[in-house]
Amino acid sequence: MWRNTLLFMILAGCSVSSKQAMTGSSGRNSYNFLVQETNNEQMLLNLVRLRYGDFPFFLDVANITSQFSETTKAAAIFPIPGISPANPATLGGEVSWTSIPTIQYAPLEGADFIRQMMKPIDLLNIQQLIFSGWDVDRVFRLTVQNIDKLSNARNGPFADIPPKYKRFKRLCELLKYYQDIDELIVGVETLKKKNSPPSEIPTGKSLEISVPFNNPNTEELMYLLPHGKQQKGRYRVDLSIEFNQFNEIGILPRSILTMMYYLAFGVEIPQDQISKGWVKLTYRLDGKPFDWQEVLDGLMQIKVSKAKPKDTFVKVYYKGNWFSIDLADTDSKRTFILLLQLYNFQAIEAKSNAPLLTIPLR
Repeated sequence: MWRNTLLFMILAGCSVSSKQAMTGSSGRNSYNFLVQETNNEQMLLNLVRLRYGDFPFFLDVANITSQFSETTKAAAIFPIPGISPANPATLGGEVSWTSIPTIQYAPLEGADFIRQMMKPIDLLNIQQLIFSGWDVDRVFRLTVQNIDKLSNARNGPFADIPPKYKRFKRLCELLKYYQDIDELIVGVETLKKKNSPPSEIPTGKSLEISVPFNNPNTEELMYLLPHGKQQKGRYRVDLSIEFNQFNEIGILPRSILTMMYYLAFGVEIPQDQISKGWVKLTYRLDGKPFDWQEVLDGLMQIKVSKAKPKDTFVKVYYKGNWFSIDLADTDSKRTFILLLQLYNFQAIEAKSNAPLLTIPLR
């Protein structure tokens, strides 16, 4: 009887339960956490690279597989009943299991990926972000370069002079006000060329903004966007991605790369590296350095420190310093998450055709 009991105990210990495999140290949540954490670190690293004038690089986690293996062996562990107490025989067993993960990386590079990174974001994506609950001012300040004559800090890898941004920023504040009182309507209309046949596929889009006419702030909005129309008690503005009758572009969305260049100006640089000329600064006409937090206030601030920072949302080490977004900086965190979401929108086509690099981990 005791032999059958002993055999059952050993065999029962030789099976790795599905719960242990899914929730243990090599389980699903562990990989989920690490992939998310490294995705955040990669995006932050590329923002810092752009601030230094270096080239960004993305390595996507394409696939993760994990193989579980078991090891069993007999060992002298506990007494066997029925054997002489003076010289008892003992028998036992030991069961262990290991997880061997294999990760496939996809380097995101080449012409297709670069084109996706430089392609202006679709107006439908902008509308959907606002519909999903994102603040309209945060979405517009990040994704839009120009609305009519209002410039949103036109920039590139470098900015020699301070940008124009104040009127665009004020427009975003007004739109946020209408959104807060649930009076902002944002729509997207597909456009066809004039005199085109009905069968022709629409070639462009127009972003429509509608706010109540009888509102104290609407007069200021009409001053900033004077090409709108009054319809049924509302003021409506159509902004198309093409030249209008005034030979001006109604709205110019940014690309992912342009958004990254824009947010990269929120990276703090150590004074000693500024003195060495590692980073190009923007100067006012009086010769004083321009503070980009005037533009990015409420959007992005990436701090720098020699020591490894604590209580961070994301951090990365680069060129001898730690760069981080503070855990309490909710504005920077939200903008960072929005950037990641837009990046996933734009880069998904290039990801599907990326080459794979398989690395087994020991």
